Amino acid sequence: MKGLVPGEQSSVISPILQLFCRSGEFLTDMDSGTFRIDCISDPSTGATPVVVTTAFDASHKLGTGRYLVPTGDTTLWTTGTHRAICSYTMEAGGKTYTQVIEFEILDDVEFVTGSGFVSYATSRAMLGVAALASQSIATLQSNLALYSGLIEAWTRRFFEPRYFIMSLSGSRTISLRLNEAIIAIEDVRAKAKYASGEEYYNTWQKGSYQVYNRHLDGLLAPDDRRDPRLELISDIELTESVASIYSFNFPYGHQNVELLGIFGYTDPMPDPSGGRVSIGRTPSILAKVLTALVSRSILDPTLADITIQNPGAARSMSTRAQSITFGGASASSTVDNGMSGDPIIDRMLLPLCAPIRIAWTDQRDVLSSPDNF
Repeated sequence: MKGLVPGEQSSVISPILQLFCRSGEFLTDMDSGTFRIDCISDPSTGATPVVVTTAFDASHKLGTGRYLVPTGDTTLWTTGTHRAICSYTMEAGGKTYTQVIEFEILDDVEFVTGSGFVSYATSRAMLGVAALASQSIATLQSNLALYSGLIEAWTRRFFEPRYFIMSLSGSRTISLRLNEAIIAIEDVRAKAKYASGEEYYNTWQKGSYQVYNRHLDGLLAPDDRRDPRLELISDIELTESVASIYSFNFPYGHQNVELLGIFGYTDPMPDPSGGRVSIGRTPSILAKVLTALVSRSILDPTLADITIQNPGAARSMSTRAQSITFGGASASSTVDNGMSGDPIIDRMLLPLCAPIRIAWTDQRDVLSSPDNF
């Protein structure tokens, strides 16, 4: 979830809010659509419209299957949670799909800019928790940003759709293995050079490779989020120049293959009618984890109380005698604090952690030229 301080806008120059349209493995243009934006900052009241229903037009298109959701002037918008509700069709007369994009209007004292703000829970959700209801939105937003960043560091993943260009090194194989789960691909291309040294791109046609993002349609065994990859399946669909130069593999090189698309670890939210359009949603367990982390930070802002910050270290407690024992069975043993220090939180996060990766020295590291391959 992104954030904007009052006065900042989602615009063509800074497209903070984007609608992503997926069809199967690929980003695909929609036929038509509309959006509106509501303020939902107060959990005790309903939604208040701040941008009325507006049709998407050509000026909103950022790329294949990507559309700007503009906010206009946000100077007078209320601090707290907002949402853009996008409705769209993928073909004329087809089914209407809905995508909800939540974001925060940030406190402009706590945050100078919304750049870099990430949260996996809303301030509205935090205000709905009795222990946090009296806290200011500024306090909640700053804690949400802090602990959302820590969750990314602990799990080595991010949990929302993000569009970017991923550069990978080809190694003359038919597979490209990624670190990030795939939501939808826009393009796959390889950098090459003319004899003059000028760079250009060769592009694979969509029918020539398989994208592993089956989890978005409900297939979780195997779970493609655990082993995201692309595989070439045919060289017939390659453009002539790529087929003649590279044949049936990704060419050898250093960060020479580029994947353009949307990536991120999201939970499946399949369409009931079978349409392969969902981009998933942030795992709901993260809201629970963040509620716990923010609550204990507010209870113990100096991180000094070990019973709050590291309850997993407690081995025995006695309430009347007020005695507590930390550590292992012997005085010399050490305590495994895990990620958060709380074994319950760690158990919630463990399934979301990236797999252990193994690195080794291969021919790419010891050869000076692919001619020596």
